[in-house]
Amino acid sequence: MSIAYVITVARPDDLPLPPPIELAAAKLLAGHAPESVLVETTSQDDLKRAPGVGLLWVALANNIPVGSHMSR
Repeated sequence: MSIAYVITVARPDDLPLPPPIELAAAKLLAGHAPESVLVETTSQDDLKRAPGVGLLWVALANNIPVGSHMSR
């Protein structure tokens, strides 16, 4: 089975997903970054505003979010 990757503006259903992705990525920084960085995630308020103005993007693998980027 091949994986279809797409990068797109986040959909409303994607909004709860960036924080767990951020925390998983932060684990790669353990031992290199302060603890405050390792536990910080984007607030739900910021996430809710971002798609409407094209600031929150998600990488989808077979329509499942596997990464995200929020422009500031």
